[in-house]
Amino acid sequence: MQQFYSLVLVALISTSCGRPLQLVRIEPESEATVDRYFYGNAIQQLEQDGITVETNFYDATPDYVIFDVMVLNDGAEEVLFDPVATILYTGENQGHHALDPEIELFSLDMEVLHREQGRRTMAWVGGALVVAGTVYAIAEGSSPTETPTASSRTADLVGDISISLYDAAFFNILDTEQRLRTIAVPTDVPGPDNRFFWLDHALRRTTVRPGERAVGKLIFSRSDEVDRLRLSVSVEERRFDFAYQQRVYRPGPNRSAQQLRRSR
Repeated sequence: MQQFYSLVLVALISTSCGRPLQLVRIEPESEATVDRYFYGNAIQQLEQDGITVETNFYDATPDYVIFDVMVLNDGAEEVLFDPVATILYTGENQGHHALDPEIELFSLDMEVLHREQGRRTMAWVGGALVVAGTVYAIAEGSSPTETPTASSRTADLVGDISISLYDAAFFNILDTEQRLRTIAVPTDVPGPDNRFFWLDHALRRTTVRPGERAVGKLIFSRSDEVDRLRLSVSVEERRFDFAYQQRVYRPGPNRSAQQLRRSR
């Protein structure tokens, strides 16, 4: 028994010792580069050849950091914006490209198909086992010594199986409808693990014509070990660089919201 408790303790420690408990906040490296504030977000803005780009830090999840980006075309020709060309540099020549919304959508949809395939496979296996059990029961019930009761027992068995199969099909339909409703209705605040984040909130590959703008979110992998970041937004041959500083906060006896100081 003592050995069992030891194993449980080791398992609990192993599962709890994962990613460090910490959060990040990202803000412009210099207050002088802030164009304006919008609902608490510090907006940085750059312009080249009639193309204006605005960026600000939006949020961080345990795996990603998210930036709001706007591309405004006041030029004479249309431009193509590809989010994958944007890089969040964590060093002079080291950085992460923005996640590709098309790949993320494909991966999430394929994951749903794989789960559905596994569910259908298990349903077929279960149906085959039921049929095999029915054949066996009928064969066993037709022996000469049990002739008077074989038909009644077989009828009861077939009836029970029919009801079970009906219930399974009925609840499967309900389950499918429920999952479809869950997929069709986005949550109030979708995250990168929700396909509607990539459909409705992420900035995807967009042709920006004169007088138009493209607005959305760019997502990058987190890099908590650095305190300086450079967001490099590419719009065709133009590049717009925005300097940010990153602060990491961890829970502790003297850690509180009072540690967060606003830039002045």
